[in-house]
Amino acid sequence: MGARFLFDFAFSAIATASFKPWQQLTKILSEQLREFLDFLQFYIVIYKENSTEVEWAVVGREKSLVSAYADVPVQQRPSWQAYTTQEPFHIADLNTDERVPGHLKQNLSAQGIETGPLVFVPLTTLHRRLGALGMSGQPGISYSSDDISFLRLIGQVVAFAVDDNFNLRRVETANAELQRQNERLQRDIRREIGGMHERAVRCR
Repeated sequence: MGARFLFDFAFSAIATASFKPWQQLTKILSEQLREFLDFLQFYIVIYKENSTEVEWAVVGREKSLVSAYADVPVQQRPSWQAYTTQEPFHIADLNTDERVPGHLKQNLSAQGIETGPLVFVPLTTLHRRLGALGMSGQPGISYSSDDISFLRLIGQVVAFAVDDNFNLRRVETANAELQRQNERLQRDIRREIGGMHERAVRCR
């Protein structure tokens, strides 16, 4: 699978999905890459710039992950490790890895979520660090260095697509603000001209 193909379907997912485009992106990733990688789900986490706050995240079918991670400090989350170090963060077995907070393991178990390996890679462009792309696998499977390298390539492509979408939204927001300023200026000009006309009439 070529990088151009990955870029095309990743960008298309964002550009054409009018409702919940990020969920649409992870869905397309799952559909297109399932024959190349063995995984339960893809995850996308985007952080606000210069902040530990999550701007948005997609966790796919495993909605209970939201509550499982709710009381886990951001700095202890796998996605944050990949985001800050700019290197893949690979957990061979989530249940036994000492880097995984104990209460997260308990929360996942309470939610009935069984996860073996977990990998997050950074989502980064030349312009900014965006967040992390991750995938989880069923207990018993393992991810090789080739799998992680491939996921990192996907992360690079997805990062460019997400960044392009951000840039597009910034331009749209700026254009909308310019339009509002233009309309406000036109109203002020019309109001001023009307006032000048009234003053001229009174002076006659």
